[in-house]
Amino acid sequence: MTSLRRLTSSLASALALSALAAGVVARGEVITSNIADPNPDGGSFVNAGFAQRAQAFSSTVSGTMISTVKMDLASSTLTQPFSIKLYNTGTSGLPGSSIATIFSGTGGDIILGASPFTVSGLSVVLAPSTQYFMVFERQGTFSGQWNFNFETTGSGDGFEVDNSFSTTVNDWNSISTIQPYRMEIVAVPEPPAIVLSGIGLASAMYAFRRRRG
Repeated sequence: MTSLRRLTSSLASALALSALAAGVVARGEVITSNIADPNPDGGSFVNAGFAQRAQAFSSTVSGTMISTVKMDLASSTLTQPFSIKLYNTGTSGLPGSSIATIFSGTGGDIILGASPFTVSGLSVVLAPSTQYFMVFERQGTFSGQWNFNFETTGSGDGFEVDNSFSTTVNDWNSISTIQPYRMEIVAVPEPPAIVLSGIGLASAMYAFRRRRG
């Protein structure tokens, strides 16, 4: 009976610690950001003349999921639609094709929302060590802008300067290495990584207690 109680106690302790570890691992990590400066240096239009703007970033060495995206956006239209999409990287380092829609709404969502424009509660999976583009895209007669910095520095392991634009959808211009668009992306580990971390710690604690017993 003593052995059973000890086993139960050991497993309970190990599972509690694994849950704590999983919570720590699951904390969001800023993988790219150049949005700390409260004052942008300029803005690039997304309107009848410019269908899309794209800013590059990279994922970290381990598999992660985007949980929050912040973008320094402005809009002059209330009812016209726009979208924010995740693109992979295609030929010549330009945006390739859309692989996920981060947000779809109207200009009113930007005008009435907090600055920067924030989308949270996401679970968009990223491959390890891979370049992506966050794309701001208009529909209809939407008119808005994505603000940029003259500074080519930022924080996070995935920060990149590369950006591009298209005059019609997916007709991308060459990559620019100046004036990165202002955004911040927070990612968390994929659920399997969290679960495996917890199970591993639980197993280690159980083995340690068993040796001591």
